[in-house]
Amino acid sequence: SLFPAERRRFVELVKRTRADGVLLISGDVHYAELSVLSTAAAAGAEPGYPLYDLTSSGLTQTWPLTPANAQRVAGPFTRNNWGQVTVDWASRTVDLDVLDARGALVLHRTVRLDELKHQ
Repeated sequence: SLFPAERRRFVELVKRTRADGVLLISGDVHYAELSVLSTAAAAGAEPGYPLYDLTSSGLTQTWPLTPANAQRVAGPFTRNNWGQVTVDWASRTVDLDVLDARGALVLHRTVRLDELKHQ
């Protein structure tokens, strides 16, 4: 993260308020990726469960270079893309997807809602 103090404040807020179900959706970087904040990456500021961040950006513009990201678990995808989040309440899952300009799936992760709560 380029803003470690802000990330730490956010994680501490999630932890202090015991907010469940937090998923982050971001963009405006001209590429796509999926990141997960882990205990090691948070340097002791573990939120109590994994924080997923789906970044999708570049529907009309792309950027060939991507910064290093130790939390990245999928991607980067540097061509035109768009993101989609689908909640299936019956199966209690969330699909985090990135699709290319033609609608082909290029990044995917299914997250169980039970995974997104404090233990």
